[in-house]
Amino acid sequence: MILNKESIINAKDLQTVEVEVPEWGGSVLVRALSAGDRDEFTQWVTDKEGKINSRDFMTKLVSISLVDEEGNRLFSAEELIELNKKSSKAIDKLFKVVQTNSGMNDTSMDEAKDNLKKAK
Repeated sequence: MILNKESIINAKDLQTVEVEVPEWGGSVLVRALSAGDRDEFTQWVTDKEGKINSRDFMTKLVSISLVDEEGNRLFSAEELIELNKKSSKAIDKLFKVVQTNSGMNDTSMDEAKDNLKKAK
């Protein structure tokens, strides 16, 4: 089947999974990254020389991926400091879920970083 523009735009291709977080006393919804989310994250963690800034790296990715039942982000960039205060065990677990659901690995991060350098 050959897709048209409308079919592509209307495709529900961002998987959302419910993840139990015992440290927080319940579960959260974690949405896979869109291409725009990934680019936003890559730009957010890449410095002017194109090096990855590891400060808040995991928390930033998690903050972009946590959504409510309507798919709206739970945390804004300004609220990252609050998420940074939470359990590292919980953040690590959610980070791994985001990576898996979004097809992220070291190679894909390097490619995204290279694309960002070329765009500058």
